Amino acid sequence: MILRLKPLSSSLVQQLAELARASWDHATVDRYLADRGWDESSWNGYNTASGHQLVLGDPDWISARQSRFYLPFCFLDPSDSADVGPLGDEFEMDGWDGLDGDPRAFDRSWSTACSAVATELGAAETTLSWSLGSRPWNFAGWRVGARALIVAQGEEFGSYGELDMAAVWLVDLAPDLAFPHASGFYSWMLGEN
Repeated sequence: MILRLKPLSSSLVQQLAELARASWDHATVDRYLADRGWDESSWNGYNTASGHQLVLGDPDWISARQSRFYLPFCFLDPSDSADVGPLGDEFEMDGWDGLDGDPRAFDRSWSTACSAVATELGAAETTLSWSLGSRPWNFAGWRVGARALIVAQGEEFGSYGELDMAAVWLVDLAPDLAFPHASGFYSWMLGEN
């Protein structure tokens, strides 16, 4: 197993909280990204100054505004070999730590990220786990105005289920709505319901 990790800094957490508070229309998002020097990557996101990539929930801007963003900070390749697979030795992730990993290391990276967010935003409003397979994914959510900032484990979408990903998600959440319960949390976070 191999783990790729790029820890969150306090300044990045602050910037993500600022984005959560901003309007998510096209012009405002473009201005926010440009003001921070975050440029469009060759993939479907924006390279941040910290070496992470911010991914827009609607990269093609089909609607007038975004409804979610996510920023990965850890990937886990559960295969038995460190030199093959999506995160093998030939997979380039400049500035990311490549570590021999296991699910416990993946969980520790999630917990460390939760601590970094809690330092900036206080205690999480919700913390829960949900299991689809052999081990649970963990989630912690903070309310930021009319949005939620979530530190989440889940699938990495480009690898067709080969990798797990830990990421910070920014999702619409009206102030009068509660966070969903565990069984519906992941699909809500992804915008599937």
